[in-house]
Amino acid sequence: MSATKRKGKLNTWRVVLLVGLLCCFVGVGTAAGFVAGVVKDLPAVSELDPAKQQMETSFILNEDGSQVVARLHGEENRVLIDIDELPEHLLNAFIAIEDKHFWSHPGIDVTGIIRATFKILTGGGLQSGSTITQQLAKEAFLTQEQTIRRKVADMILAIQLERRYTKKEILEFYLNQIYLGPGVNGVETASQYYFGKSARDVSFSEAALLAGLTQNPGRYSPFNNPEAATNRRNYVLTRMEELEMISPQEAEAARQEGLNLNKEGLASRYQAPYFVDYVLEQLLDRYGKDLVYGGGLRVFTSIDLDIQQAAEAAVAKHLNAAYPLTAEKAQPEMAVVVLDHRTGHIKAMVGGREHKRMLSHNRAVHSLRQPGSAFKPIAVYAPALDLGYTAASVIDDYPTTYVVAGGSQTWTPRNYDNTYRGLITTREAVEGSVNVVAVKLLDMIGIRTGLQYAEKFGINSMVATGPQSDFGLALALGGLTKGVSVLELTSAFGVFPNQGIRVEPVAILRVVDKDGNVLEDNTTARKEVVLKPEVAYLMTSILESTVKNGTGRGADFGYPAGGKTGTTSDCVDAWFVGFTPHLVAGIWMGYDQPQAMVNPLTGGPVWGSSFCVPVWREIMANAHANLPVQQFPQANNIVTLPVCTKSGKLPSSCCPPEQIRTEVFIRGTEPTTECETHLRAWVCSETGELATARCPAPMEKVFIQREVPWVPITDHRGVAVKPLDAVQELPVITCATHQHSVPVIRDDDDDDRDHHGPTQPSGPKPTDNAQVVVDGNNVLPDHIVARANHRLTIQVTAHVAHRLLIPDFDIDRSIRAGTLATVRFTPDKVGTFPFQILISDEDGEKTISGVLEIKK
Repeated sequence: MSATKRKGKLNTWRVVLLVGLLCCFVGVGTAAGFVAGVVKDLPAVSELDPAKQQMETSFILNEDGSQVVARLHGEENRVLIDIDELPEHLLNAFIAIEDKHFWSHPGIDVTGIIRATFKILTGGGLQSGSTITQQLAKEAFLTQEQTIRRKVADMILAIQLERRYTKKEILEFYLNQIYLGPGVNGVETASQYYFGKSARDVSFSEAALLAGLTQNPGRYSPFNNPEAATNRRNYVLTRMEELEMISPQEAEAARQEGLNLNKEGLASRYQAPYFVDYVLEQLLDRYGKDLVYGGGLRVFTSIDLDIQQAAEAAVAKHLNAAYPLTAEKAQPEMAVVVLDHRTGHIKAMVGGREHKRMLSHNRAVHSLRQPGSAFKPIAVYAPALDLGYTAASVIDDYPTTYVVAGGSQTWTPRNYDNTYRGLITTREAVEGSVNVVAVKLLDMIGIRTGLQYAEKFGINSMVATGPQSDFGLALALGGLTKGVSVLELTSAFGVFPNQGIRVEPVAILRVVDKDGNVLEDNTTARKEVVLKPEVAYLMTSILESTVKNGTGRGADFGYPAGGKTGTTSDCVDAWFVGFTPHLVAGIWMGYDQPQAMVNPLTGGPVWGSSFCVPVWREIMANAHANLPVQQFPQANNIVTLPVCTKSGKLPSSCCPPEQIRTEVFIRGTEPTTECETHLRAWVCSETGELATARCPAPMEKVFIQREVPWVPITDHRGVAVKPLDAVQELPVITCATHQHSVPVIRDDDDDDRDHHGPTQPSGPKPTDNAQVVVDGNNVLPDHIVARANHRLTIQVTAHVAHRLLIPDFDIDRSIRAGTLATVRFTPDKVGTFPFQILISDEDGEKTISGVLEIKK
């Protein structure tokens, strides 16, 4: 071969070699540049802390932490658990199926990488070949994209993680990080989700099922595809057996085991949705979204899940049949709050009949509605008792017209049943939810007083000033500008059984972060004295009567209880708020868009007693099933006395037994004098007027006498109105048929009196009650006999205006014509004393004389 040819071949090989070397350099440079670009985008080694990347689920718990009420999490629902708490067979199950060389490789598995590369080059697609460390790097720091760049990145990060952490730490990070289902991250959350128990307690079968989910949680979900899940579990068990992590006998027993699923998943852990909403609103306001949904908070709350479930069940039971939620049109809603009034702990909360989403409208807290008569104890009766009125104070239940709206309008309050009872005590007024008495009593104590007490009771929605304010007599009937929430009114009623002390309602007792630091502690109740203990006891006693005898009778479940119904105009809002020595609960019912309610079961209106009372009774009966029966604690300085319900005083011999009631008083406020409202008088059996000695068949009867006589009126319907006790009124007219004689009053204490009529002519006998008629020329009788040191009542029927003078006893009384006047005094000396009737008219002055004889 010629030298020239050899030289040409040599040059050709040189070119090929140079080109090859150049390609190698370019390839290496490109690869180096590629890797450098990947490294540049990776987090710094100092930032490689998987724990910081793991958003941990927060928990809402009951008071002692023994029950999970709800889990709060964002996209990742995760509960962290220490690897030392996990059984070895759970760790082995993941290692067997994911990374059998985990304990020995440096973060990447070279054999796995070569195998994956070969499959890629031969058209097998991008394969994983990832170690547990690489999977951790991908889950904690990278995206899920399937690219070579991401694969290179997770290999680099895996090597760095292996240098920074021990194998045990890496495995713990991984088991707490791994995605195992929708909203399920980490083995502890997954175990709770699929099996309803902690990962600490999983069996061989359950451990294998969890490990099998890693490849494709959707495909192998035991809920959606139990057959595929079973096959995948068995494959994991086989791998564990092959790697001698489990004996053949254990593997076979695990294969024969059922799936043992918690079929409700984590949905069973989300309870008391409206209570959770109430707690969540406060948490988000104080700590922000990131910490609440991913900070692993432990929130200890006041809820009692048994009472909560009883409340939800009672609402559904009593309303769903009458007002189906499936109906096309809107249906009435209901809200419930149950509190321990001694601690302020909210034990249950129902904000509506159907909870569709978190942080939805909570009617127990967000809705301000008119409370109706349920407001009377707060703004009227409790303030009145605190100012010295008693449960026996008598007010006339008869309409009065008031000037309102700055003097431009008038208002005549009426009772819901258009019935007026006449003289009744405050206890009876509360029992019967009597509107007229409540308005009159508020007028007596002052509207400003009622407003101030409502605010003291914790009603924060009062409007005290301005053109649209609550400064009006409608306050007595719960006619408010804004209204009240169920939570506010329930808490206010708790003052009564709690001896006058209001405790601020609380739901969140403690908040602890994931490291055990206490962020918030509300276990010390915030208290405020609203009423004296004696006043609170009186109001409690009155409200007990309402449950026993009044509008709240349906609430009686055999346990000491008090409460008050409330129904607004046209039955738009219905209420019952009641309490026991243990708990206080408030119930509201109404449409979201206010409108009158009709009871489909009766066709009539919906009152507070229609649905609210039965729901309250059922909730409280369940809540007290295992509680000891207790009486309300009695305050000091309480005395008990019989009283006349027409006068509020000690009963006299005239008081009918049916109008005598045992009443409680704060010592020093009890009555000390006898009833003067009841009296006995003879009436003509023919005319019903005051009898005279000439009436052929007089009858002795007991009557009442008002200080201010009632006047006939016509109500808003055009119907003549008179009080129910009008039939008991003492006649003011002497019998006109049998004239020119003297009305006869019998001596109550004369045991020998003739019960068949007045006697003549033995002369007048001593009496404590004398009736006198004054006309233009006579005073009849002109001789009155009484007893020394006995209270004497002289009732004067005046046909003409005059003055009655009894100088020896300092009596000087002017009496108008056409009235029935009462003069009372106690003669303290014996003898015969003159009295005079001085008449002044157009004919001049005239004096008519008589004699008052006082005997021993």
